[in-house]
Amino acid sequence: MLGSDPCPSDKDMSDQDPKPPVTPKVNEPNEQGVLTRRDDRTTVAAAPRTGETQEPNEARSAYYIVSPFIGTCYLQVRPGEPPLVEVGDFVRAGRTVCLIESMLLYNEIEAELDCVIEEVLISNGQPVEYGTRLFRVYRP
Repeated sequence: MLGSDPCPSDKDMSDQDPKPPVTPKVNEPNEQGVLTRRDDRTTVAAAPRTGETQEPNEARSAYYIVSPFIGTCYLQVRPGEPPLVEVGDFVRAGRTVCLIESMLLYNEIEAELDCVIEEVLISNGQPVEYGTRLFRVYRP
């Protein structure tokens, strides 16, 4: 009989409960500017800016300059010379902020954006790994 019996796939569909809508995973920033996904993966980014007029002691949008590879980090070009950057220095994008020696090659680590050095997070001659935070900076 044509049309009197529903097709088996129609029966299967009518017996099931409708699936709840899938909600996308949302990034939620914490107080340090790290975006945490609900599936436990993290990404470093800036925390949202709360206002343009902030006092120096208030929390600012923090960015980090991180190590792109494993090696030994040097803050000065030669022993006895002043460091390449110090806390409070304004740094233009592309300026060298430190050197990382890896396999006897010295690699210049440059700032990726115009920023002010807020804190030096490593010491001269310290071994670093991929992703190690070297400097905390903020955008002026």
